[in-house]
Amino acid sequence: MKLENDIAQHLEQGEFLALATIIDRSGSAPRHAGAQMLVTRDLSVLGTIGGGQVESDVLAACLPVRKGGTARLMHFDMTGFTPDADMICGGIVDILVERITPEQLPFFRQAAACRSRAAFGVWLVDITDPASPQRSFHTDAPALPAPVLTQVRSNSAACIDLDGRRVYVEPLIHQGVVVLCGGGHVSLATGRLAHEVGFEVIAVDDREEYASPTRFPFARAVHVLPEFKGLAEACGIGPEHYIVIATRGHSHDRGCLSQAMHTTAHYVGMIGSKRKRDGIYSFLRSEGFSEDDFGRVHSPIGLEIGAETPEEIAVSIVAELIAARRGLV
Repeated sequence: MKLENDIAQHLEQGEFLALATIIDRSGSAPRHAGAQMLVTRDLSVLGTIGGGQVESDVLAACLPVRKGGTARLMHFDMTGFTPDADMICGGIVDILVERITPEQLPFFRQAAACRSRAAFGVWLVDITDPASPQRSFHTDAPALPAPVLTQVRSNSAACIDLDGRRVYVEPLIHQGVVVLCGGGHVSLATGRLAHEVGFEVIAVDDREEYASPTRFPFARAVHVLPEFKGLAEACGIGPEHYIVIATRGHSHDRGCLSQAMHTTAHYVGMIGSKRKRDGIYSFLRSEGFSEDDFGRVHSPIGLEIGAETPEEIAVSIVAELIAARRGLV
C-alpha cells in the first residue's frame, strides 16, 4: 500500500521523515519502481523496498537524512554471482533517499485525497541534483508536459529526461476496489486478504448481520441492499472496481451478475461450479445478454489450486484479482 496518508499523519505532528523510493529498476530486483520505505521520528519503518542487504543499507542511509543530512541517490548492482555476494537477485536498482518535511504536508494531503477517490494525480521529483531533489504533486493532466503524460499512460513509475533534467515520474496507481457481493465465510476471508494486498474493500449483503462494520472492520464501506438491488449505484462501480459474487444463493448470484455486466467494472467474478455457471448463463441469455457479456466473467472464480476451505478459496480468488490488476487475465 502507498504511504501518502501515513506520511501526512506524521507531518501533521511536525515530524521530519526519511523516504526511500526505488526510482529505477532493471532485471529481477525484488521490488518495482515506486516501492517505498518510510522512516519516522521514533525510527519506525513503514513499507519495504525489498528486504535483505539493500534495505539494510538504505535504512542506515535514512537515519542521517531524516535528521537533516543531504539526500542520497543510491545505486545497487545485484548482477554479480560471486561466492561472497550478499545480493544476487540479478537486477539493478536506483533508490532515492530524501528528507520529507512538514512544509510538504499539503502535497501529501492532496495525494492521499486523490488516492482515496481514485482520482488522477502524479508525483514529479526533479533529481537533476540528487543531493537536492524537488518533489511536487500534480492533478491537472492537460498542464503536464507530453513526456510526463506518456509515462503516466504506462501506469508505472520511472525516470525520464525532461528538457535536459532527470525527473522521476510516479502516477497514482490505484490498487482497485473489491466489491464483495455476499458477506459469508468466503467473502470475509477474501476481503481480509484483498485488503492486505492493497485493495480497498466494499462489502454488500441483504442481511444486516452479514453486512456490518463489525464483521468487516477493514472495509471502506458496508451496504445492506435488499435482494442486492441497486448494487452499482450504492458502490459507485466504475473501471477501478473488481466485483466478487459469492452470495448465499443462485438467484442472488444471478441478480448480482446481471447488474455487474451492465457496469464498467475492471473485473467480474462469480463463485460456483461450471454447472451452476452454465445454468445462470442460460437464464441470462433469455434476458438479452450475449456471449461477449459472459466473456467478461471469470467463473468459476479464482485460480485453480484445489482450494477447499474459505481461506484457501480466498487465496485462489485474490491471486486472480492480483493477476487482473497486473493485466495478466
